[in-house]
Amino acid sequence: MFRAAAEQIADSFERNPLDFVAEADLQVALVEALRTRLSPVKAAATNITLEGGSNGSFKREYWRTAQEQLMSTGQLNRVHTEVSVEKGERIDVVVFNSELTKPIKWVSGGSKRFNTADIECAFELKFVKNKTSFPKQSGFPVGELASQNPSVETLLQQPDSDEPILDFDENKIRADIQELNRLEDVNQRYLLLFSNNNYLYQNPTARESGDYRYGDLYHRMGKAAREWMQREATEGVEILYVHPRGKEWITG
Repeated sequence: MFRAAAEQIADSFERNPLDFVAEADLQVALVEALRTRLSPVKAAATNITLEGGSNGSFKREYWRTAQEQLMSTGQLNRVHTEVSVEKGERIDVVVFNSELTKPIKWVSGGSKRFNTADIECAFELKFVKNKTSFPKQSGFPVGELASQNPSVETLLQQPDSDEPILDFDENKIRADIQELNRLEDVNQRYLLLFSNNNYLYQNPTARESGDYRYGDLYHRMGKAAREWMQREATEGVEILYVHPRGKEWITG
């Protein structure tokens, strides 16, 4: 079901890329696709508490009201965006289990933090709008790099260094994969990577790969990036790459 929802968004992007202006559009579309498929749509929340309200806080009545409303309704929508599970990190889209069993933490005067044991599926979304090729570390001019004709393995490891020539931090690809790797309690985890200009060079056009002077290099850079993602993602993390002319499951 979750994989089908991911492919539905990918197909929508292929049909009309201009209908997706920002990453938030991808979030909205994914939430709609998931809520349409889920049964039940709501998660039972009858036996959980809202922790963290300070007795001495002058805002305590808001926490108390939120706790009372949770007890009264006894349920939450299963699909949410920007879900916090630990300080400093938020998951783009989450699907909760059909029943929540762990306390919800009320932190920073109103933020909610959930337990990963209550999450059935987690999605990270990445929309790379303006890149025409995968980014590389500074100090490697494209003309000089092209003249060296580096192999995929060379692109993945600089001479005398453990770091790759490619830059996996610029668009936070490394951070997203590492975050999903850490969510070991979550059964299904996805990174959906969208590119307006096919910056991973998956099935590139003839002009990209052959006619353009750096096309062959960019093609190998894209292949190297895909191989790196396969190595970096742990078991259970599935990565879908999408551009206007196609899609590919890099892992899974």
